[in-house]
Amino acid sequence: MDIQEALTQGHSTEIRNEIIAYVGSNPTRMKELMDCYFSDNLRLNQRASWPLNFIARKYPEQMEPYHEQMMDAMENPLHNAVLRNTVRIYEDIDIPESIEGRLFEKCYEYVADPKMATAVRAFSLTILEKLIIKFPELQNEVIELIKEQVPHGSAGFKNRGKKILRRLGVGK
Repeated sequence: MDIQEALTQGHSTEIRNEIIAYVGSNPTRMKELMDCYFSDNLRLNQRASWPLNFIARKYPEQMEPYHEQMMDAMENPLHNAVLRNTVRIYEDIDIPESIEGRLFEKCYEYVADPKMATAVRAFSLTILEKLIIKFPELQNEVIELIKEQVPHGSAGFKNRGKKILRRLGVGK
């Protein structure tokens, strides 16, 4: 299978599943998918992010060589879908120490930005919660951010924010 060719054929669940099955835990095939993900071609980049999300959760070890590049891609995403899928990956996998600080800063920024897509903000809340469990000294800062943003968020954002606050012992 040529991953780039498959991605250019369309955006379907069938193609996504074929790519996931093809890449699996194979590092060479993963590199081929990541080359598409890091491509400057908007459609290729966007379409590669979808199967990548599933592969990362199923084979998180496949992500190890790419964490720094992933953070770089979050700085200037070509498409909102890429940002959404990248943040979602870190919601579901262990966060490597090497990117904890950068990821905290980006997720804090996303939550604080009311114009950011709801899914990105919600996934970022979960990442911040994961990080403050490891770094409790950041808890007050995150709690204040959530309290500030929840009243103005979407229903989904409010729901997730309130649940996190309850788990942190704040609120009802």
